[in-house]
Amino acid sequence: MKKIWIIAFAVLVAVGLGSCIKSDDGPKNKDEVKKARLTIQLSGVKKVQTRATEEGANENALELVDARSIIFVADPSGTIVQAVNIDSSEAVTPGTGQELPIEVAIGSSVYVVANIPAGSDYTTVSGAATLNDVKNAVSAITTQTGYEEPTMANVDGAEVAVTTDTGSDGVETVTVTIQPLIARLEIAAMQAKADAAGNTITAFDVTGVFVGEFYPSFDYTGGSDGELVSYIDDIIEASEEDDVPTALGTIFTGWEAYMKDLESVSAAGTPLIAQEPTDEENFVWAYNVVAGSKPEFVVRLENIEYTNSAGTALELTGPRYLTVVGYDSDNDGVDDVLTGFARGEVYRVGLITTGNSNFQFDFSHLSTVPYEESVRLTVGVVVQPWNITDYSPIFNK
Repeated sequence: MKKIWIIAFAVLVAVGLGSCIKSDDGPKNKDEVKKARLTIQLSGVKKVQTRATEEGANENALELVDARSIIFVADPSGTIVQAVNIDSSEAVTPGTGQELPIEVAIGSSVYVVANIPAGSDYTTVSGAATLNDVKNAVSAITTQTGYEEPTMANVDGAEVAVTTDTGSDGVETVTVTIQPLIARLEIAAMQAKADAAGNTITAFDVTGVFVGEFYPSFDYTGGSDGELVSYIDDIIEASEEDDVPTALGTIFTGWEAYMKDLESVSAAGTPLIAQEPTDEENFVWAYNVVAGSKPEFVVRLENIEYTNSAGTALELTGPRYLTVVGYDSDNDGVDDVLTGFARGEVYRVGLITTGNSNFQFDFSHLSTVPYEESVRLTVGVVVQPWNITDYSPIFNK
């Protein structure tokens, strides 16, 4: 009997312990269909870790939770004949691998769906009868917290067929590559600079970061599900009332910025930069978003002090807003993300290199109301496959 090996390069994942959740003995006559037994080998993985704070995405930092991660085997018709939880005690061991409980027909396909949200989502996906059932499953973006355990899959057309042995050793090796189904926006830092008129911002506090529109759910091909949800009117209303609607703080970690229990983050240093928090490295304002969307975001600033062209020190009364509408990866001022964020990508804004952030704004970018048409910007950004790509902001002006 041939033995088939699957090497699943679960892009930046880590593993725990699981159990067999579904199987199908298939045809009773062993001569009816040629079969092989599969062994699953996971490469480049690490155990799940806990963390108290949210740092920026880091290469090779993704984790896989065995109890919510499933290997699916489907016959050529798309019917699922095995669904088995990843077992890290076997799958992570080089040269050992995880052997599935039953043989499968040659010509079957192998899929991995990792970090399925717990509860009803897991029940739906794990109980799927066909691959289409898995692909059509839907999860809310609010289930995707942090960056280390996003839901990942290869059920969007990247099928891997189990074929006959291509060598003489009786072992077939097939590579399964999975990637996050969602995208991620990170805001690392913000830097004030002098404007053309000679106004120089000398102090400011960041008191909120808001994403105005987002898709509420994603399917297991990485597409969006549901109507676009907009909080633009709420953000504008909140700016006029100097308050934040309750809904903005309850959508996710945040649709208002995650502030590490701080009410504000103060800019400091030369050049003048705000980064969150000031006592730790690589901490970011972060939003996991449905792929295909292009999130515009608003930054609320308060306690703004500046000097004018005559050198007079002045202070603005009340909050001001930065509205970011685009992302620039090569510092030419042109929006590089014209349609939407790609699945499995992290879009980081505000990277600090050689002492400067690529999220720079000046006095002319400030507005008293968010989304003011005459005052928007594009920011610098870098994009990487669930590592980081750094972008510069493009303002609406």
